Amino acid sequence: MKNYNLRSTDEHLNNLTSWLPNQTVSERLANTGFNIKYFEKLPSVINHCLPLLSALLERYDSRERCFIFNGIKCGFFLEDVYYCTGLPVDGVEVTGVVKSNNDEKEEICRMYLGVSGLLTKGKISLKNLRDRFINAEDTDYYTRAYLLYVIGSFIVPDKTGRSVDVMFLEQLKDIDKTGTFAWGAALLAHLHVELETASESSLAGHSYSLMIWAFLHIPKLLKLLPNTGRKGPDEFPLLVQWTNWLSLDLKNNFHKNLKSKFSDILDNLKDEDIVWQPYKNLQNLPNDHPQHRENFLCRTVLICYNEVVYHRPDLCPKQYGIDKPEYSGVRKEIAIYKKQRKLSGEIDWSKYTSEKGKVDYSKYIQEWKHRSESLLKEALGVEEHSGPTLSSTPSSIGNVRYDCSNTHFEDDEPEVEPLQPPPSEDATPRTQADASPKTPDDGHGSGGEEITWNTFYLAFSGQAHHSTG
Repeated sequence: MKNYNLRSTDEHLNNLTSWLPNQTVSERLANTGFNIKYFEKLPSVINHCLPLLSALLERYDSRERCFIFNGIKCGFFLEDVYYCTGLPVDGVEVTGVVKSNNDEKEEICRMYLGVSGLLTKGKISLKNLRDRFINAEDTDYYTRAYLLYVIGSFIVPDKTGRSVDVMFLEQLKDIDKTGTFAWGAALLAHLHVELETASESSLAGHSYSLMIWAFLHIPKLLKLLPNTGRKGPDEFPLLVQWTNWLSLDLKNNFHKNLKSKFSDILDNLKDEDIVWQPYKNLQNLPNDHPQHRENFLCRTVLICYNEVVYHRPDLCPKQYGIDKPEYSGVRKEIAIYKKQRKLSGEIDWSKYTSEKGKVDYSKYIQEWKHRSESLLKEALGVEEHSGPTLSSTPSSIGNVRYDCSNTHFEDDEPEVEPLQPPPSEDATPRTQADASPKTPDDGHGSGGEEITWNTFYLAFSGQAHHSTG
């Protein structure tokens, strides 16, 4: 097991309170599905519980995309992203064209932001975005700049935590259509890749909701915090109230043994210690909730430009109230390849095919488009999932990982195991020692600067901040 002692995250949720959009922009974003009003409710200072995130990282299975606690599999899925953040998990995949030439990137900035000179090492500085546009008069330019700022600060922060990729302007060309994208799915794809490639001291991606997920599903963890010996908030989206509720507890003065105490709880966890369905009584759900709920149980690919991982709710059916899942009606998994290779020039990730034809990104796009055909069959009595449910046959799947600036590509034989149903309840539990180890650094970790792939956040509802533990 790799040892993690996180000293920071690259998720700067506090940035969002330093730039709240004007009323005109807020109203326009509300019409597209963006709920900027939540930002006004955020506390002025937000910190992560770094000892808990460190303990979670050590128990993350990068092959099955879930956490294993004392042989028990638990997953952070589309359902959790939706209820915590309010992001849509249904819609058009977040992908498109990536430019490698800085002159071309500058031209994109001039076209959609009305200015140039924003780039620093091929990316747009978050500070420059705020300083240049916070008083901008053109509503379109202001709105795009603000949304890019949110992406880089919270939705898919890169490893520097200070910049955002130009490529997301493609999703912002038509501001009125930005709400049609599955930003929650893109966020989750990016987070899974960052969980796999995190350094020993820093984690990128949106991890605050992961922390909320752990507290909700394993209430024993909350008992280790000084002031939270009570039930947590239950109003949608959870991120807003939880950032306020935990603000007094998540300061930087954690006891040095707090990580070991979290680890002890996780390593001795029993089934009865877990709240498998913590969202049953969630309040203030939006009207479009049923539309997104249908995607909770899809076993499909999650896409954020070059990043592709599998969504595996089939591994944790209890999280959906399914005691006896059926695995007969799901489409066979497609292979996702793993090997580093460099590409150059302009790349359209929605159409990319490798020279030898091993990798065809259009297959990933089609897999997402047909996600409703990979659903776990609905179990009786699961009232909160009245939509279709997911039927799947699990196997181990890798991920696709690229570096946008150097455009690394993984193109090797797929690591796909024979399709087998998960073990029965009376089978020998899988221990943490049996879990697939985290993939060793293959050039995507701490070596060299890396452009991470931002995902979009629709109903913005929380932020996180660098903190030490």
